[in-house]
Amino acid sequence: MKRTPLADQIQKIDIIEHVTEDHYRELLAISRVYLNSETETVNFIDLFEEGMLLTIQYGDQQKTDLIPFLATGEIHHKVRHLAMTAIERSSDSQSQAKHQFFDVLHNQMITKNICRLTLKSSQPLPIDKPGYAWNFSLTTFDHIPDMAELKINEQRRYYTLRQAKKSSATVAFNDIAFVDVFLHGNTPGSVWSRNLQQGDIIHSAGDYNEKTDHLEQGNTVLIADETSLPTVAWLLENWKNPLPPTVISITHQIEDQDYLNNSQLPENSQIHHIHYSNCADNLLQILETIPQIDAVWGAFEHHAAKIIRQYLRTQRKLDARQNRVKGYWIE
Repeated sequence: MKRTPLADQIQKIDIIEHVTEDHYRELLAISRVYLNSETETVNFIDLFEEGMLLTIQYGDQQKTDLIPFLATGEIHHKVRHLAMTAIERSSDSQSQAKHQFFDVLHNQMITKNICRLTLKSSQPLPIDKPGYAWNFSLTTFDHIPDMAELKINEQRRYYTLRQAKKSSATVAFNDIAFVDVFLHGNTPGSVWSRNLQQGDIIHSAGDYNEKTDHLEQGNTVLIADETSLPTVAWLLENWKNPLPPTVISITHQIEDQDYLNNSQLPENSQIHHIHYSNCADNLLQILETIPQIDAVWGAFEHHAAKIIRQYLRTQRKLDARQNRVKGYWIE
């Protein structure tokens, strides 16, 4: 198979690091579906326009091969599509345990453009997992459907758990979830979230948990826009680092800056509020003023995240484990 090098080698490094560090489960699914179902470990070796070069280990054998993409378009889209297809095709993805249903108890606006969904679950909810998100199907039910009723290819969106708690002192586990959603225009996820009401039943087909353990020591920076502020809010309320963080909050409208309030910040924290316009330039200006940066977590617009990730890698010498900056959406 032809192997055309990517024109943007920095983007290649970004994608390989991001997939390896943050999406190893998906990488393993790709190798098991398209190379060998008995794969034990996998290394993402290289990336080409035509596919992903992986080295897998199974038993005492090792194999390196190129996995061809199944879609066309931009490289990050082709990688994501291959990963999603592998997850769907793997038997693990169809297990009952991956599916979860929630009763909608309440839907309220907490800032001008961010709504809070109050959901009830019959399954235990995470206790200490900042950045935990469910892959919600953009549909509603009036009853819990049979598994056969669920459409594998229906539209889905990841939305982040802001907080979990018990509905009463007698409940054995956290069963109430607060999920905060940024509403922006008439996008499918915004329309779905805006219209949810008490009594609706919604469905999640999977989950994802951000890696934030690297923030527990050293001088840290948190960068978030409306889509990732729930993760930062959880981190701040449960801050485990003796050193306070620098927080950069990005919003399209100033009214949504109220999402983070000063009472959530660890003592001596610094917070910067910036507008979305010229996001990358504004972020770079702030980062340049910070003498020492040891670890960063951030999630915001894809192109801006790419610029910041490169700056942290080349100018601040942060490796992939300490430089966890990613794009949550593409302009």
